[in-house]
Parts: sequence; C-alpha cells; structure tokens
Amino acid sequence: MVDWTMVKQIQAHITYADPGSGVSAADTKILTKEAPSALVPIRPKDPKVRDVTVDATFFYADCATEKLSLTHDGGEPFIINQPPDSTTIVDLTLTDILDRYKKVSVQLGRPIGTPPEVKQTLTLGPEAVSGKWSFRRAQPRDIAYAYRVTSFMKDGSLTEGNWVTTENPLLVVGDRAPGVLTVKAMVLGALSDGGFRMAKLELNYPDAPSWADPHVEQLLQPGASEFTWRVPMQRTDATSYAYKVTWFKSDGQRVTTGPITTKDEILLLDPLAP
Repeated sequence: MVDWTMVKQIQAHITYADPGSGVSAADTKILTKEAPSALVPIRPKDPKVRDVTVDATFFYADCATEKLSLTHDGGEPFIINQPPDSTTIVDLTLTDILDRYKKVSVQLGRPIGTPPEVKQTLTLGPEAVSGKWSFRRAQPRDIAYAYRVTSFMKDGSLTEGNWVTTENPLLVVGDRAPGVLTVKAMVLGALSDGGFRMAKLELNYPDAPSWADPHVEQLLQPGASEFTWRVPMQRTDATSYAYKVTWFKSDGQRVTTGPITTKDEILLLDPLAP
C-alpha cells in the first residue's frame, strides 16, 4: 500500500543484466497517485535469466526520502509498498450492527501535544465502512497514534468522543459487541379477536452493554401487529429477556400480561389468552 497523501511520488529504477549474453538494460519510471503503475518490457536472450531489480525511492510530502530495493522474476509484477519499518498503516472499520449511524468522523494524529494535531480526518458510513491512514515513524517502536470519533446518528443526535491513544493498527469504531439479540414479536390473529383495540409491548434485556438501550416499548395495532427488536449482547449465551404486554380493550379497560422472562426468538402474543 502507498498512502498518496504522504508520498508525493516514487522513482522506480529498473535494471536487468545478463553478462553471459552481453545484455544490460535499465529504465526509470515515476509513479504517482494519478499514474501508480508502469510497464517496462524486457526481452532476455537467455530465457533462464529472468531476475529484475527495482530500486525505489520514495519522495515524501515532508521532503524526506526513503529507498527500497526488490529483486525477483521479471515475469511477476513488482508490488511496491511503503517500507514497513518506517510506516504504520492504520485500518479503520465502522461496525453498525443496529443500523443507527448516519456517518462517523474519525480525526487522526500523533499523540504529541494536548490536544493532538489533526493530521487527517476520515468519514465512514453506510457507503464506506472502512478506510486507511498511515504515518511515518521516527523509530521502529514509535507506533502510537491518537484518534477522536464524532458520531452522527440517524435520529439526528451527535456524540463527540474524547481523544484516545492506542498502538493498535486495527481501529474499530461504532457498536462493538459479540452478538445481537434479535426477537420477532407478533400477534396471533387479530387484536379484535380478543376484543382489543391495541396492545403495548415492553421488552427488557438486562445483559445489554452500558452504551446500549436495554428497554423498548412498541405499540401493536391493526395493520402493524409485528415488531422486530435488536439489542447488542455482551455474551452470546445470555439470551434471556423479559416482556410485558398491556392490552387495551375497546371499552377502555386494560389487561396486563407479565413481566415474563423467556428466551423465545419468536414471541407469539395471543389476544385470546392474554
């Protein structure tokens, strides 16, 4: 990988030599963001002599340079990546298990100064759930970086996090949970079969993580008598939840069912036996 926001260009010097056949060839190509690849045709006299050497010089935006040399069979493509000893590549991924993020803005920088200077901002969302950012290291162990996440939710709310310092090159933002508890609730038949106008369903999952809402209320009415509830789990074996139903009769009276604890993935509500 080459981060073209960091690298201005790469000078690739290609050489091929077969002294036994008296062949010596060389060429230089300039690789840029707009032209990241180049083709150099070589016709050896001896088909057994196929090694080609590429000496790559990286020209960075901060005016620094760095060299890298590669040698292998010229019939195979040369993949020129930034030297791993001096560059850290951070892979960012947005996890949106509840489909609640409109977009997430991730500010990135080095942990120098308070607050850190923002070097790049990446925006992740439904159209682009991953991204990359890289930085050059002064020393091999100089791998720490800082990030701050601002979340724009589909309900219109906004949450700005604090600056966090980490050394992990795999950065996951959004909703992180081992699993999702999914419950589909539905009314058997029609509400009017039991003499009801509507019903209010309350669901509660006590093992939800602290950042998730463990409680939900949903009205069930004629024409909208099904509901699917999804809530993050801290443990995939913790599948018990509680539900309560308040049935509203046509004459204004109410009948309450529960709270009842269950593990049913499909919750069937019978208006004839509330």
